Amino acid sequence: MSARVEASLPRAGAVRRLEEPDRERWDALAANADGASVFHTSAWASIWTEAWRNARWEVLVIEDEAGYAAGLPAVVRRHGLWRTVDAMPYATYGGPIVRRGHPDPEGARRALLEAFAAWIDSRRVLRAGLAWYEGRAAELPERLPTRASFTHVLPLASDFETLASRFSPSTRRLVRQADASGLSIRAVTTSEELRAFHDIAVETVRRRGGEPKPLALYERIAATLVPSGLARYHLVFHGGEAVAGSLHLFHEGTAVSWLPVSRE
Repeated sequence: MSARVEASLPRAGAVRRLEEPDRERWDALAANADGASVFHTSAWASIWTEAWRNARWEVLVIEDEAGYAAGLPAVVRRHGLWRTVDAMPYATYGGPIVRRGHPDPEGARRALLEAFAAWIDSRRVLRAGLAWYEGRAAELPERLPTRASFTHVLPLASDFETLASRFSPSTRRLVRQADASGLSIRAVTTSEELRAFHDIAVETVRRRGGEPKPLALYERIAATLVPSGLARYHLVFHGGEAVAGSLHLFHEGTAVSWLPVSRE
């Protein structure tokens, strides 16, 4: 139920901002919308609302008789009178999502993006961000400045040999070198292995000029996303030493290599 009091039901197609979205209805939308990702889920939002003080998950939604028909999620952080709006924090794939079969998906996305632009058009918003995978520039409001980026997308075949045959020659060479060097990979299953992953992550992020995230965040991801099948940590070993790793995120048949790390 929304924290806002409504005198009557909203008209069909109207956008509302909910400060207390229904998790079940929202995740049903995320599971049935093309382009939705793990970054759209309530579980991803809970990682950051628990990690950050004065943070709240809020969503823009269009509702119909079946529930949430379209939406755009964000995590809002309060800094006294000021706030930041991230849609969503550290998201590779975000943006507006629309339930499959919606009669006017483009109109729904436009309405959500206009509402987002109006939402952040406030002197009290210090910073706002929106990452939209396969975003359609023509649907964005002119007042939202944009920057194009890219990501690598690889359709996964049913077996590794078929998939590997599509690798570039340099990638196939590196895979052969890894086999010859005696490297092995396995999923992280213990707290000791998770700490080893974090140690490598801290080294990697500092080497890249970034600010490392605390172990508590990785532990929260392990406790919240891993049991539900939304995430998996992997470590690469040379002999008995962990030398590299990756955090993979999963949602409705899509796998994302979100954080690859390695020793120098």
